[in-house]
Formats: sequence, structure tokens, C-alpha cells
Amino acid sequence: MQTTAGSLALLGSRVPADAPIVANMRAAGAVILGKANLSEWANFRGSRPDGIFINGWSARGGFTRDPYVLDFDPCGSSSGSAVAPAANLCAVAVGTETDGSIVCPAGNNLVVGLKPSLGLVSQQGIIRIAHSQDTAGPMAWAVTDTAVLLNSLVSPFGPVAGQPIPDYTTFLQQGALNGARIGSTVASSYRNTSRCPKLTPWLSMQSELWPHLEPPSLIRWTPATPSPSSTTSSWSSFTSSRGTLPPTSRACATPG
Repeated sequence: MQTTAGSLALLGSRVPADAPIVANMRAAGAVILGKANLSEWANFRGSRPDGIFINGWSARGGFTRDPYVLDFDPCGSSSGSAVAPAANLCAVAVGTETDGSIVCPAGNNLVVGLKPSLGLVSQQGIIRIAHSQDTAGPMAWAVTDTAVLLNSLVSPFGPVAGQPIPDYTTFLQQGALNGARIGSTVASSYRNTSRCPKLTPWLSMQSELWPHLEPPSLIRWTPATPSPSSTTSSWSSFTSSRGTLPPTSRACATPG
């Protein structure tokens, strides 16, 4: 597959081998389905005359659509890597981030995204903006899936090389959010659907997922009763929060 950052300038170029993180995923049993669209050059390009970046657009892939509200901003730059698991096109995906390119599209497409500490995941084979900031990271529909993928991505370098790396699934705890209340600024213009009626179905989806949203003044945290985790770190026994995936269905997408 070609690695072009979504640009026609690199169309036709061929990489000599899999990136280390791709090789790691294959070794762990993942099936790579293909490349995901992204904001061309990871948004490190010119903007419109009004100064606005067009998230999720590239010359190669066109526009990336938020699966819940098709003309809502999917954010970027790893737009396609968030949309793919959100739309059930794959189990998990890999995004890359300098500053917000994983966590922002994860939030806008209602999936989980994690930017690892710099040095935990190899930068080789990735078109980067800044060596001092850029890293690949997991994106998935659930926290468990994200932890499983992160285990497979680990390929330390620099200050992380030689450091002990944990099995990230050991930090998962069923029921960890039992009793928790999540605060939300209800007066925010972002939630004012009269200004943007097309947000209504997206916010309705949020309300279904988070039925106990309350104003910040009511935020409180109630520690959950510890319970043993029932997750595993092996792709060979990978179980998604949506059900067990047969070997031919385990899949990843990586930004293009």
C-alpha cells in the first residue's frame, strides 16, 4: 500500500517494507484492511482564505464524513481512523497525532483515541510533522479494544527504549465508572442546537451513551468497587466489546 499523507504529490510511491507498528500488528494476528483517509499532510498545509482548515479532506480520499452526522466536522487529522471503527468498518484503527489529531476526531466520532507518550511507539514509516511530538496511537470503539491494540503497537525508542513496558490491559477494571457522574457545560454554545440544528442527532447519541450528564457544579466521583478484569491482551483471543471476532474479522486501518 502507498503512504502519501493523502497527497497526489506522492501518488505512485512505494514503501520498501511494513512500518514497525504494522509488522507488530501482523505478528499479533491482525489483518490490515487498508489505509484510512486523513486531513491531507496531517493538516499541515494551507487553509482556506478565511483561515479555516478543512478537516478530513485529502486530494486522494476526498471528504471524510462523520458517520453520525454526515456534514458535521469529523475533526482531524486522523479523521478516517476515527470514522472507520465508529462506522463498524473495522475493529480498531491507528491514527497519528502531533497535537489533537487522534483525540479530536475520536471525540467528534464517539470512539476512544489515545496518544501514547513519545517514544513508546515507533515513528518509522510515518510521515511526520515534528519528530519531537508525532506518534501513532490506537483508536477503537471501546477502551478495552484500545488497550489491546496499544499492546501491539509498542515499539519503544529514545528515552523509552529499555524501560519496562506494562501490559496495558491489566489496568482495565470492569465497573470502574460505576457511581461516577460526568460533568458537562450545558450552557455551552456547542450544545445549543438552535444555532446548529444538525447537531441534534449527534447530541441525542451522546445522551444515550452518557445518560447522567450533569452541570459541573454537580460533578462528584464515587470510587467503584474493584472487580477483576475479564480482558485479555492477546489478539488470538481478542474479544471486542461488540462480541468475539473470528480470525478473519480482526482488522485495522492506518492513516494513508
